[in-house]
Amino acid sequence: MKSEDRLRSYLKRVTAELHQTRQRLLEAEPGTDEPVAVVGMACRYPGGVTSPEELWELVRAGRDAMGEFPANRGWPVEELYDPDPDQAGKCYTRAGGFLYDADHFDAEFFGISPREAATIDPQQRLLLETSWEAIERAGINPATLRGTPTGVFAGVIYSDYASRLHPIPEKFEGQLLTGSTGSVASGRIAYTLGLEGPAVTIDTACSSSLVAIHLAAQALRNGECELALAGGVTVMSTPNVFIEFSRQRGLAPDGRCKPFAAAADGTGWSEGAGIIVLERLSDAQRHNHPILAVIAGSAVNQDGASSQLTAPNGPSQERVIRQTLANAGLTPDQIDAVEAHGTGTRLGDPIEAHALLATYGQHRPTDRPLLLGSIKSNIGHTQAAAGIAGVIKMTAAMRHGHLPASLHIDEPTPHADWDSGNIKLLTQPTPWPHDSPTRRTAISSFGISGTNAHLILQSPPETSASPNGQAKSPTPSGNQTSSEIQTPDGADSAVAWVLSAKSGAGLVESAGRLAGWVAERPEVSAYGVGRSLVVGRSVSFAHRAVVVGAGRGELLEGLRDLAAGRPSAAVITGTTTGTVNGAVAGGTAAEAAGGTAAGGTVADKAVDAGAGAGTPGRTVGGAGAGTPGSAGVAVGTAAGAGAGGVVFVFPGQGAQWPGMAAGLLESFPVFAEQIQACAQHLDPLTGWSLLEVLQERPGAPALERVEVVQPALFAMTVSLARLWQSHGVQPAAVVGHSQGEIAAAYIAGALTLPDAARVIALRSQALTTLAGTGAMAAIPLPADRTRDLLTGPYHHLTIATINGPNATVVSGDPPTIDAFLHHCTHHDIDARRIPVDYASHSPHIQPLRDRILTDLADLQPTTPTIPFYSALTTQPITGPHLDADYWYRNLRHPVHFHHTT
Repeated sequence: MKSEDRLRSYLKRVTAELHQTRQRLLEAEPGTDEPVAVVGMACRYPGGVTSPEELWELVRAGRDAMGEFPANRGWPVEELYDPDPDQAGKCYTRAGGFLYDADHFDAEFFGISPREAATIDPQQRLLLETSWEAIERAGINPATLRGTPTGVFAGVIYSDYASRLHPIPEKFEGQLLTGSTGSVASGRIAYTLGLEGPAVTIDTACSSSLVAIHLAAQALRNGECELALAGGVTVMSTPNVFIEFSRQRGLAPDGRCKPFAAAADGTGWSEGAGIIVLERLSDAQRHNHPILAVIAGSAVNQDGASSQLTAPNGPSQERVIRQTLANAGLTPDQIDAVEAHGTGTRLGDPIEAHALLATYGQHRPTDRPLLLGSIKSNIGHTQAAAGIAGVIKMTAAMRHGHLPASLHIDEPTPHADWDSGNIKLLTQPTPWPHDSPTRRTAISSFGISGTNAHLILQSPPETSASPNGQAKSPTPSGNQTSSEIQTPDGADSAVAWVLSAKSGAGLVESAGRLAGWVAERPEVSAYGVGRSLVVGRSVSFAHRAVVVGAGRGELLEGLRDLAAGRPSAAVITGTTTGTVNGAVAGGTAAEAAGGTAAGGTVADKAVDAGAGAGTPGRTVGGAGAGTPGSAGVAVGTAAGAGAGGVVFVFPGQGAQWPGMAAGLLESFPVFAEQIQACAQHLDPLTGWSLLEVLQERPGAPALERVEVVQPALFAMTVSLARLWQSHGVQPAAVVGHSQGEIAAAYIAGALTLPDAARVIALRSQALTTLAGTGAMAAIPLPADRTRDLLTGPYHHLTIATINGPNATVVSGDPPTIDAFLHHCTHHDIDARRIPVDYASHSPHIQPLRDRILTDLADLQPTTPTIPFYSALTTQPITGPHLDADYWYRNLRHPVHFHHTT
């Protein structure tokens, strides 16, 4: 090896190591200040609200959702009312905000018996339903979270469901305790979904759900969990809270909250449930999850020894606001609007107003007042679900650039000095301030026990989602902007939309709901819907359908046919007969369409079909069941990994062609992002641009060169694998052919991307020193018969790879290979020379041993997390054994691909 070659190799290795060290230092930095992304939301609120979209429409339209007491809970509705606030056992209001269908629950969906379901507090049932929906709306298949460090933080106040039963029926004994105990509310979610992060139930009264979000964000930043569900629920099993607050004269006689109004005369009790899915912002971006909003900061404090136990404390509210601003690194004038606690009480509202005036109202431009409102004017005070209602409302408000009006404000309360700061009550619908580069809002919740919570939300980063919900990616081509990366929605692009449910009726209902949802959203990509249905829905439901069409029109027509029970050539339906590797299988329509079906509803009764199906803010960028194939990664089934298990097979050299990545780079952000990640680690090692090679840019090195084609193929195949995975296809095992094992090792988790890049780049560079010294030939014979031919003048040739029962490759000197090919032709054997000028998997590689072992000496392999079957040993690799010696032997010794697969 020439001295200048050694120097060049050394400098490349040092440059790459410095880059890797910098990356590791960045990864090691604590994430205690990292923003937290809201990636999914689900809710139930008065007014028939069953989704975040319906909640937004309610507040946007200025609707009042309050109503009469429910007649199906055994409450003495007629006897309960008395206008006298001092009348014992009575309440002086007839109205509240109620979930009139709180008794509805699809117990079978969650594997709960009817008898046990009857003992479970409706609050726990609602938390189960909304948790499932929120996860699907995040584009995550709930089944994939089993065994993961996902946290649950649920705000719950009431635990009196069982108190309604006197005496307790014998059939319920032994189950009422868990059905009504507060701690089980979060624990049941974790148990049902198999979540292994923290599971905590919080009761700080009316601030419970906002405190839950604060604790969830802390747990994410501290590394206690990777994903978190947070929110709260309130269902009033008894009318006791109405009676209690009547004695305190804390209720509005008409049951309506009138926040910050002169006419404010008390609060209006209400019910609801809301759950959001939280993830560290960097993780959400890496996983391509929809980023609906970002939690910039939050804080929780206590009133301490204030004037009264239950009285609001202004100084404490000011402190929690300032703590939140400090946590977010923001100043008061950077906040555009506040969703107030705003209960409508004569005491609480002026205290809260003064705290806001003293903080956000100061040092603001005269034309930029703080905009102040409260969702309680629409849906009442939902107690443990109040803070989360504000979060969902303001997330939608930031997205739409519109602040809805608060209801029931005749004029501002005279008990607050509104001239002491720059605040404007939202008495009219108001556009979001146009000069805000990043929209920011704050939400307050104050508990009756004195625990205060405050949170700052801001709009997603520009790279998260385009205005129409399409995914935005880095710009790997260097000549296109993020928003120009398109999904392949051309007229000739067939798309599959897959649905599944627990019953035939549920499947039909899902089709109808999805059809309505898509029809109302012309901006949503057909491929985006397809991808979301496959990736973000459970695959475990027995009743399935696949709707296939070239574009939205055909797909919608197929959905409507399915919903109406009409036969259609575009619709395939079927049921499954068993489970394979956690996925339902059995010759179903889904498998016929080329992918595993996914979808379903939480309850065949009332789940928004939009959940997980191109939900607003949903990141799209891939196909549904029709993920693009390529001569890069083969997807097959594994006998050894369990019947029906998917195996990713990574090819060796020879699967390439010019421009092989161009269409994928333009069409699929997940693929483009992985290519860019590969380029980040390969370019410093190779000295050329991976993207320029893949896009055939002028001046890019030729793909035929071994030190170019091998890194390019590595990047291509691992990016295809990530694309398959993003569409819900997860390997039960991986196997690679020759250099393909390097890509397989990375996908299996045995090598980091920096280490895998070093192996492929440095080893292929070493091969250049053998250029012109060897040759290889493909022989269509079994290995034994080929070996019998390697005698006499051909005895120096060696078997390099055994690819199949009649597919063998031999290596050796070029003249001997040529003579052997002539011999084969003479004997009617259709052998052919492989277009390489070196002899892999033969003694020709021996001179490279020291260089490869030196270049790769500091690899840090780990035990594969996905079974890795070695074509070198024909056995699975069960430890951190993919070191420098392995990668030398992988190049030097035969490839036993046939025996391994």
